Amino acid sequence: MTDEASRSTERASGADLGRFFDLSTDLLCVVGLDGYVKALNPAWERTLGYPIGELISQPFAEFLHPDDVARVLAELKRVTEGEQTSGLECRIRCRDGSYRSVWWSPRVTVENGLLYAVARDITDQRMQQESLRQSEASFELLAEAVERHPITIREQAHLLEAAHDAMFVRDLEGRVLFWNRAAEELYGWTRVEALGRDLHSLLETEFPQPFESIKLELIELGRWEGQVSHRRWDGTRIVVDTRWVLHREDESAEPVVLEVNTDVTQRRRVEADLRESEARFRAVFESAAVGMALLDMSGRLVEANAALEQLLGYGTDELLGQPLVDFVHPGSEQDERERFERMVAGERSGYRLEQRYLRKDGTAIPVRVTVSLVRDHAGQPEFVARMVEDMSLALVDELTGLGNRRAFFAYGQQQLKVAEREHRSPAVVFVDVDGTKSINDTFGHAEGDRALVDVAQVLTRTFRASDFAARLGGDEFCVLMFQGDDPQRAVERLHRELRKWNRQVRRPYRLAVSAGAAQFDWEAPKPIEELIGEADRAMYLAKRKSSF
Repeated sequence: MTDEASRSTERASGADLGRFFDLSTDLLCVVGLDGYVKALNPAWERTLGYPIGELISQPFAEFLHPDDVARVLAELKRVTEGEQTSGLECRIRCRDGSYRSVWWSPRVTVENGLLYAVARDITDQRMQQESLRQSEASFELLAEAVERHPITIREQAHLLEAAHDAMFVRDLEGRVLFWNRAAEELYGWTRVEALGRDLHSLLETEFPQPFESIKLELIELGRWEGQVSHRRWDGTRIVVDTRWVLHREDESAEPVVLEVNTDVTQRRRVEADLRESEARFRAVFESAAVGMALLDMSGRLVEANAALEQLLGYGTDELLGQPLVDFVHPGSEQDERERFERMVAGERSGYRLEQRYLRKDGTAIPVRVTVSLVRDHAGQPEFVARMVEDMSLALVDELTGLGNRRAFFAYGQQQLKVAEREHRSPAVVFVDVDGTKSINDTFGHAEGDRALVDVAQVLTRTFRASDFAARLGGDEFCVLMFQGDDPQRAVERLHRELRKWNRQVRRPYRLAVSAGAAQFDWEAPKPIEELIGEADRAMYLAKRKSSF
């Protein structure tokens, strides 16, 4: 592959990751073991109301409900020690002071001092479950009262008034005989305004089937359940789950209908959001430059994207139904099988490893594999998701443990979008390690690698935990300062920390760098590539000045 082709693939893969990150309705985050957030996707801002910059400026524990802090920290300790977790529910404070309930997936990865986690807002789900529970309890109570007491149902008004759901009593033609307080709150018409009116004309009911057929079913079975659309007093429409029960005082009396309605409009919106999220995932899955596959619980491939087909050189028909582990280069397939079996057995939620895959033409390619077990809403294993990355497209620099060039470009561009929206002015600091050729020639490449690792540690000491440092390649590093600190002071602080390092850590050479900075202007925004270029030019000017 040519250098230009490699860069093109790298840019495409970085864009894919950015789309995953930006479009996901799940709450995606990367947290350092120091408790500070390193990256959040926009779903956090939509859910909690805080700007992302505010969320990453404080320890994450500060946003937890006080009663949940100890439990969350204990679970975090278990995860970082490599123990199995079954997931966790906790409450997180919103900007308006309220709390949202979130469920943290058991699929947590800890790597290079960073914790990668996924959460989902389940506040509406919890409210719906409680509403449904109360609705069902109210309905059963009232139905029992109807069956046991041969008195006029309007005499049971005190029971109906205590219910959380909208409840009516009407005749078979739809004329309202009773209208409870919850109905007033849901629909907007008072009891006086509703009594005697034709219910379905008042609410402009839209039925899932002809009303006459529903009426016949009610008379024959004594009950009917379904979902209908109603108009409220203010003109807005809502969707309700409705349950009807037919009641007669005696054989000679005209029957009446007890109707219980539960507003499910929000649930319908959540379901629509879920469908939209799944559609987004499908679009990204199919167009991603990173190889992706879905496997059944036996490890056989049931779906693969075009990137995986291109990576392995096989067509869809050749891949489907095959155990993906069969494509692993001989020597590491047994380790893969053992990890997969442990995951399916519930001993772990996923795993990550580096392997070599065999292409159809017989050549071997180095890849990084990330495997996750996906569970259904009941917590049962549903399928296995597998991502296969070319090692040249990894996000972490293998030598230093910092982010790599691809990670910096993807994360940096996303953070600049946030900065433009929030009127912030982050900065990029470009760092070039001086004298690496001399170190390599004199002391060997192993010592040259150690010098780069030392620089990475000095950068970590110098900059904030919320800043993002990466090795772009060779002896070049970059740092994205998101908090708006003066970048020139940060460069001066870096040189002080290097001098301190040279005094404390005895090496057979003196560690030195040249650095330059560029500030982002949210009023005239530039892409991350241009900002890095400006910082690079500032670095060369500083290097030239120091040589005189």
